[in-house]
Amino acid sequence: MQFSFADILLEEHSEWGKFDFRLYFYKKALRHFYKTVKHERFREDQYYIAVCFLRMKMFKELFEMFPEEKLEKNPIHNIWNTLGDAYNHLKNDAKRDYCYKKELKLLDKTHRNLDFENVATCTAYAKLHTKLNNISVAEEFADLAVKLDPFSENAWYVMRFVAKKKEDYVNALNYLINAYKINCESTAVMVELSEVYEKLGDIARAYHYIERAYLWDPLWFIPREKASAMRTPELFRNSRNFDQRSSLIF
Repeated sequence: MQFSFADILLEEHSEWGKFDFRLYFYKKALRHFYKTVKHERFREDQYYIAVCFLRMKMFKELFEMFPEEKLEKNPIHNIWNTLGDAYNHLKNDAKRDYCYKKELKLLDKTHRNLDFENVATCTAYAKLHTKLNNISVAEEFADLAVKLDPFSENAWYVMRFVAKKKEDYVNALNYLINAYKINCESTAVMVELSEVYEKLGDIARAYHYIERAYLWDPLWFIPREKASAMRTPELFRNSRNFDQRSSLIF
C-alpha cells in the first residue's frame, strides 16, 4: 500500500501532536491534531483533542466539538468519559453521570465477550464504576486487575483511586507504595503519594514527594499549578508555613 505525500504529512502531524501532548504543550498539540481530525485514519486523535480541551479548561470548545448528538451516531472511546470529567468539574452531576453511563455502555458493547482477562479492560471498568459511585463493583474490577498482573503500575494506581473515593487513605497509601515500587519515576504516583501523606498528617513525607515529583518532571506542573489540588513545592511550603528542615531525606 503506497502513501501519498499528503498522507505522510498527516502522519507527521499526528505523531508531533502526541509528542507535544506528552510534554503537556497542549496548544501546540492541538495545532497538529486539527490537521488530522477530519481523517478517519486518525480517529484516535479526536480523543487527544478532547483531553487537551479538558486540561486547559476549554469546556465550551469541548462541548462544541463533541456534541452529544454526534457521539450518539458515531461514538469514540473515552470521549464520553472526558465529557463526564468536564461536567464533573462544572459540578453538573446529572450530565456527568449521563456521560459516564454512556461510556460504560460503549465499553460493554466493545467487550461483549466479557474479556476480563485483560488488565486494561478491568481498570477501565473500575474507574468508571468508581466515578459512578458503584464502589463495590469498582473494587471487584480493581482486585481482578491486580490478580491478573500484580506488577502492573496502573492496576495498583486504580486500586488507590477506589480507596480514595471511600476516603480510605491508609489502603490508598499501601496501593500507591506498590505502584511506586513498580515505577519510581511516575510523577503522577509521586504527587498522589504527597496528597495521601498530607491527608494522613505526615507533612514531611508529603513535602518530600511533591518536591521529588517537581524535580523529576517540572513540566508536569505547568498546566496544573493553578488548580487547587496541584501545588509546586514552593506553594506547598507557603500554604503550610512549612519548615523545609523537617523534610525527610531518603
